[in-house]
Amino acid sequence: MPTVGIGSVAPNFTAEDVKGEKITLQADKKYILAFHRYMGCIWCQADIMRLLKMKDELKSKGIETIIFVNSQKHSVEDYLKHFPNFPFIIIPDPDKKIYKLYGVESGNFLDMIPATINTIKNITALKDYKFVKDGIKGDRYLRPAFFGIKDLKIIYEFRAKNPADYPDLQKIIESLK
Repeated sequence: MPTVGIGSVAPNFTAEDVKGEKITLQADKKYILAFHRYMGCIWCQADIMRLLKMKDELKSKGIETIIFVNSQKHSVEDYLKHFPNFPFIIIPDPDKKIYKLYGVESGNFLDMIPATINTIKNITALKDYKFVKDGIKGDRYLRPAFFGIKDLKIIYEFRAKNPADYPDLQKIIESLK
């Protein structure tokens, strides 16, 4: 059961990003925290592409994006070889320590049914994207979650119902004004 939500103080953390830098939330900043499954997840990669398309808008509004993945550091490094100027912070969290702080939960096999149907319906939207293959190296039933944080308070919360369920990014941006 989630322990944090809108209006809560954002649980702070110190975690090492894929570049080896220590990351901690700052009181005077705005953040989108995006909790994904693992680097081999096509739904997660598609969502990261959505974030990449909005990088200029996020930067212009002073929003720092931190992406968490339930993967080992080497998997994230392999993924980033395809994106040499990746603009966001990625934190590998194979033990799900930060996921637990934010109450990000796993589902079950039944969650995969609507996710698969949704993917089949939207396959043309993904046709131009070359997915990075890394296999299932993480919690396959982990449900994505997104948090909008301003001045260390949770302003926006989205908890997915299945692995392919993602929020309207404009709603997160609007909430952080």
